[in-house]
Amino acid sequence: MVKASRRATSRIPGDAVPISQSVNLDLVARVGRLIHTGFATPDRELFADDFVFHYVNPRLAELDGDHYGYDGFHSLFERFSQGSDTGFHNEPHSLTPYGDELVVAYATNTVSLGGTALDVDAIVV
Repeated sequence: MVKASRRATSRIPGDAVPISQSVNLDLVARVGRLIHTGFATPDRELFADDFVFHYVNPRLAELDGDHYGYDGFHSLFERFSQGSDTGFHNEPHSLTPYGDELVVAYATNTVSLGGTALDVDAIVV
């Protein structure tokens, strides 16, 4: 949990980033590319054996819940794609580190239902 006294700061090019933050940013960016490319190149080593992705969306209750490991994560995004007329599209916008353990990712996800494109802003911690 982020303390209220902390401020999110944008990284200025050339600023030094602590190694642990840099590693975490790289990991989350690689997962983002995996999603953005529709899992074109499986990158299983990004996911620990005990990885759990907690998905909560009251409007998609059938997808709510815990998704385990690479297979569960991949399956969730396949289900997003299958439910859309044009597939699932992810457009990453930013990654912000908070300390040595948390990275907040902001992206816009797009699906098309019945010919209507829906853009959904998503935040992942």
